Amino acid sequence: MNNYELKMGLMNEISSELQDLNNLEAGGEEQKQVVENVTKLTNLVINMDAKAEDREVREEEQQERKKERWIKLGLGAATVGVTAWQLIDRHIKWRQLLKFEETGTISSSGGRQLVSNLFKMIK
Repeated sequence: MNNYELKMGLMNEISSELQDLNNLEAGGEEQKQVVENVTKLTNLVINMDAKAEDREVREEEQQERKKERWIKLGLGAATVGVTAWQLIDRHIKWRQLLKFEETGTISSSGGRQLVSNLFKMIK
């Protein structure tokens, strides 16, 4: 029996109890007992709804945390990739710069920019 069927059964029982309530003597013990039963059943239905909503909220929060973890993982991987690319690019430029150092002149614009950036970082 799933949650919906259980809830519908309880609602039917509440409806039946309320119909029986009309046939009872006002202020009698039986009426008090029926009112008490209806109150308990109604509270049970309300609690079932609250638990179902809590479960849905927890599932949504879990999905959000899962998305956030994947986004953080993707950003971390992208950061590593960009950093590696920059290191490789700088390594290639330094090798080109050192090759030009053999002649004593820096004639490439990339080499000049690399040296310029190096002096800016030192300051």
